[in-house]
Amino acid sequence: MSFVIASQRNMTLTKRNGTYYVDFYDSLRNPDRKRYSLKTRNKREAKSIAERLQQAYIELKYDPWYHSPRGFILHSGKNRSTLTWSNSIDRFLESRRVVGRRESTIRTYADVLNGLQKRVSPHASPEALQPHQILDFVYDPSIAQATQSKRYGHLRTYFKWCRVELPHFSGQFQAW
Repeated sequence: MSFVIASQRNMTLTKRNGTYYVDFYDSLRNPDRKRYSLKTRNKREAKSIAERLQQAYIELKYDPWYHSPRGFILHSGKNRSTLTWSNSIDRFLESRRVVGRRESTIRTYADVLNGLQKRVSPHASPEALQPHQILDFVYDPSIAQATQSKRYGHLRTYFKWCRVELPHFSGQFQAW
């Protein structure tokens, strides 16, 4: 005997205080609702973004419970661009400012990420990194244990951010 539990899934576009939002609902999820700001006041733009998100959601290419729509919108379909170090670092640092990190912490994130970039290749994308390149940078025997720990922690935060904000990110650093 087998049975299928039907899930009610839908998405709606709403306008609050002049800004458009997208609301996702899935009766089998907890929480069963997710809401994201599309950060636009333009109805045509909001509809276009919502249609792309809805199609990807239906096709199971986008999951709002795991990914922000910003990363999906910026890196999907016609708008997808090659992820470069500079734009991923800039976006990551800006996200840290938004969540209230101190400027000294943000400078340290920048120093660590730029150091890794210089070590591997200024033109390589973060997706092209191999685990051994990161480990060689983090556990460089010429630096102190505290510096190694700082590098590990900051890179771990960066790669977690990449997996959440950039749905197309390869995710080869799942252990981080």
